[in-house]
Amino acid sequence: MLDKQLRGKVERFTEPVGRTLVRLGFSANKLTVTGLTINLVAAGVVSTGRYGLAVSIGAVGTALDMLDGAVAKAGQTVSRRGAFLDSVADRVSEFAMFSGLAWHLSTYDRFLAFLCMVSLGLSLIISYERAKAEALGLDGKGGLFERGERLIVLGVAVGIPGAMGPALWVMTAGTAFTVIQRFVSILRQSEPPPRPVGIEPYRISVAELRRRGALARDRYRSRRQRGRRQRWVALSRRSWGTRSRDR
Repeated sequence: MLDKQLRGKVERFTEPVGRTLVRLGFSANKLTVTGLTINLVAAGVVSTGRYGLAVSIGAVGTALDMLDGAVAKAGQTVSRRGAFLDSVADRVSEFAMFSGLAWHLSTYDRFLAFLCMVSLGLSLIISYERAKAEALGLDGKGGLFERGERLIVLGVAVGIPGAMGPALWVMTAGTAFTVIQRFVSILRQSEPPPRPVGIEPYRISVAELRRRGALARDRYRSRRQRGRRQRWVALSRRSWGTRSRDR
């Protein structure tokens, strides 16, 4: 939801930064790999329970992840390989962050750890729905809890004392709703066009097609032969009439 509303505003900020980074010699793939590495470090810090430090490190990794697309556009290096690398890096970062948080929560509250893993599973299903829809030529974007919303709620969970439980409940409910929302949206797009009421679909076998083709061919030949006979008769009458006048 936030992706559609804030993309234009974010791009107005990231485009000049992307041009500057290109002039400094940075590439989009380097930023993607660097951001992934930083997010993995942040996930490790989360697993130790140092949430404040993890938020600071994760913010740097997220910022680099936001800039790799702008650098690719500014440097005219947009490619399918880069898009694939960025998508995989996003999934790995999300998996690592949720796993690190669940690891720490399991030390004192197993139910919250369970909610964290449920949110992770639902988040991966959301990403899979979009990937599969786009592979089928459908639109898989949209939904209440996309990646931006999940990152914000995750940051609130680890950054504000006492907000872990409510944030995880919101995360689980939001991701579950988005799974259903995207599923219904993609399913509607993939429905065949409605059939007229009372009209059965016209089906014809290969043998029937051959039979009808043979009939059409025979009719065409008979019409040609009939036309030839008529022309011959007409020419014969003209020739006979000319001979009668000559006599």
